[in-house]
Amino acid sequence: MKNVFFALAFMLVGTFAFANTANELSSINSDETVKIINSLELVDNSENSKVLNNFEFFGTCYVTIGFYDSDGNKVAERTLQFNNVDSEAECDGLADAVGEALENL
Repeated sequence: MKNVFFALAFMLVGTFAFANTANELSSINSDETVKIINSLELVDNSENSKVLNNFEFFGTCYVTIGFYDSDGNKVAERTLQFNNVDSEAECDGLADAVGEALENL
């Protein structure tokens, strides 16, 4: 019984000792911060931005074609991409042309 009380006492003391070991925040020297910021090297990303600027996000038309078996089950699906499309009507025209070309095979 005596050992149980000693164990509980050590646990209680250990809990208070652990709770009192809080880390203090160190003060930040503003001159040192300015030196660190001024020493940062800026990287030129002009090559990456040229690639992004040349890539056309708008004016792209996607035509999806489904392939079906004789029972009406979809066997495969393919998507065609057309770039530099000016309008939705032009995209619809491309889709119709693809459909006609596939029917005439």
